[in-house]
Amino acid sequence: MRWISEPSEERPRVWQSLLAKVKRTIKEQPLRKLQTIGGRQLEFLYANEMVGDDKIELKAGVAFCFRRYHELIQDLVRGAWVRFVRGLRENQPLLGQTVDLDEFMFGSERADLSAARPVLFDFQEGRCFYCEGALQSRVEVDHFVPWSFYPVDLGHNFVLAHASCNAAKKDRLAAYKHLHRWCDRNVEQGTELGAAFDEVGVLHDLQASWRVTSWAYGQAAAAGVHVWTMGAKSVPLDRRWLGLQGMRL
Repeated sequence: MRWISEPSEERPRVWQSLLAKVKRTIKEQPLRKLQTIGGRQLEFLYANEMVGDDKIELKAGVAFCFRRYHELIQDLVRGAWVRFVRGLRENQPLLGQTVDLDEFMFGSERADLSAARPVLFDFQEGRCFYCEGALQSRVEVDHFVPWSFYPVDLGHNFVLAHASCNAAKKDRLAAYKHLHRWCDRNVEQGTELGAAFDEVGVLHDLQASWRVTSWAYGQAAAAGVHVWTMGAKSVPLDRRWLGLQGMRL
């Protein structure tokens, strides 16, 4: 879903087709099954016969209960999903051993990343990771694979950048030249970087970062998504990304 979350001039028909498909899926899957308990079709939220229409009408009191008990309902639903996903063994290699599954699935509060700033500054020799200009004021820690794709703070995914470069990148994947630099850094300095993160209490899992990055770029390549290069410019993902060390799917 995330890979074409915004329509582009290059893919308007694909975008409209995706919206239609998602709409059909929501109508045919969760809405029809949400009130199925133990194989029985119940109607405690809304009338099932309304699911085929373009809207549903909640029964009296349902909206109030959602508002009043939303924290309890949220915890119950999250717990059920976590138990289900944890039972799928093939998910563990991607998640890594140190990643909290609840945080991975549902995100967590954005942490204060200031502890990582001096570490990254030293390893990048005071240069912006993206434009390579000198870092002075308005410096920010950026998630190389955007937080919106992988909402967990892992140190090897961090880079230090000018606030302007970070703002221009937004929540997009970075182009081949940036990925090349990220891979080289973690291949050559990954162990030292991890030790430095340990000293300041920054969570890290290099293997998980490799797997997540490989997965993210693989999905982007399959969807034909353009990646960010600099400023407002985006380009197709260079096919050479698969040859970079660490990017083995």
